[in-house]
Amino acid sequence: MPKAIIETTATVPVPDGVLLSLSLDQIVLDPITDVRVGATPKDEERQIELLAKSIHEHGQLQPVVVRANGTDGKYQLIAGRRRFAALQLVAEKAEPRPIRAILVEKSDEEAFASAVQENIRRRDFSPIEFANLVLTVKERIGANGKDWTSKVADFLSVSRATITQSQKLLTLPKKTQDDVNSGRITQAAAIQLADIESPVQQEQVAQVAKEMAKAEAAAAPKKAKGVSKDQDGANNGKKAAKNAGNEVPDRVSERHIAKAIKEVAADTKLKSRTRNDILDFFTEINSESGYADVMVEFAQTLATKWLPGKITNRVLLNRWDAISELVDLAAKKQKRKASAA
Repeated sequence: MPKAIIETTATVPVPDGVLLSLSLDQIVLDPITDVRVGATPKDEERQIELLAKSIHEHGQLQPVVVRANGTDGKYQLIAGRRRFAALQLVAEKAEPRPIRAILVEKSDEEAFASAVQENIRRRDFSPIEFANLVLTVKERIGANGKDWTSKVADFLSVSRATITQSQKLLTLPKKTQDDVNSGRITQAAAIQLADIESPVQQEQVAQVAKEMAKAEAAAAPKKAKGVSKDQDGANNGKKAAKNAGNEVPDRVSERHIAKAIKEVAADTKLKSRTRNDILDFFTEINSESGYADVMVEFAQTLATKWLPGKITNRVLLNRWDAISELVDLAAKKQKRKASAA
């Protein structure tokens, strides 16, 4: 057993292990447990810096998990890779401090399983990251054949449907996957998109759904945002993801996708418009749509008077010239106002 300070477990109860106090050079990274999936180097760096700042100010509140190396008298890190990196960063900027660690006995397979479970519990884990983690597990445990989803599901203690649905997300375009990662599109909505066979229609539906969500968000009252902390003071992304609806006001949901599918389907069946269709279209336009009142008036004049033949081309052109002059004057006035400010 490598030399380490064993803390009194009578006063510090630790389930399934012994609480140790180790130095940095006593801990080594174990490739078996390196299952970081989906996180970009920039995200990792930011999270580590936040953890390091908190540890420097408040100390290490949560121990890492290690197992005995058995060959060179050191310990292999099983869980707490970010926390360990933060402790290394603290040691570089300040005095090295003892590392609280839980010593457990685990085989390679058990160590990998523990690392995977920690990844699943990771506070900023997204549906796309989970889908990529599924592939990592599939490769590591050698789950091949038609029943590979069942093997991975058993390993992760989730349903087979969860595995199947997660893999659907990886068939989406990269841009859509990024929207799922950022919370712009919910997981359920993304699965609806993945069920659309045509990639072109996928993109069309996604774009229409985004526009719908954005329009709703613009009309809705603004909500205050909150920031939560985890045990070491870093941003609690898990809670943030749970409340992603508040943090991403224009987030696309299943409802948006369902409406967008109908709209795209209708648009693909083009037909000629009647005079009544044109009248109905311009009648629906109003100043709340963001159009200038004079432009709305012109559109309605065109539809209700010029199109039915109630006024001549010259009358319509005169009306257009008058409107153009009003718009130009308004623009100049706005420009002068901006210059004066």
